[in-house]
Amino acid sequence: MIDFLRQYWSTLSSIGALLFSFLVMFLATKFARREELDAIASDVSRLKRDVSIIQGQLESLPTQDDIHKLNLEISGLRGDIKEIKPELASVKRISNLLLENELKEKQK
Repeated sequence: MIDFLRQYWSTLSSIGALLFSFLVMFLATKFARREELDAIASDVSRLKRDVSIIQGQLESLPTQDDIHKLNLEISGLRGDIKEIKPELASVKRISNLLLENELKEKQK
């Protein structure tokens, strides 16, 4: 047995190295490297942080009920403005008359 190993040592070591290199190549195609895993982990942590920021911003946005209430209040304000508009016209008329009166008194 020892004579067999001495005689074919170089051939056996070459075949072993070849098999080992094929094994390493096969494993490299099937499994990810540590650097790739670390890069993916950092990307995932960055994405988790971004998602939590976006969720916080979404929680602060008004709900559908809030928007509906705001719409109703705006509609009420439109009605109030339409109600006040004729009164403002009469105030404008009085203001114009007072201004004319002042200008007439200054000319005298």
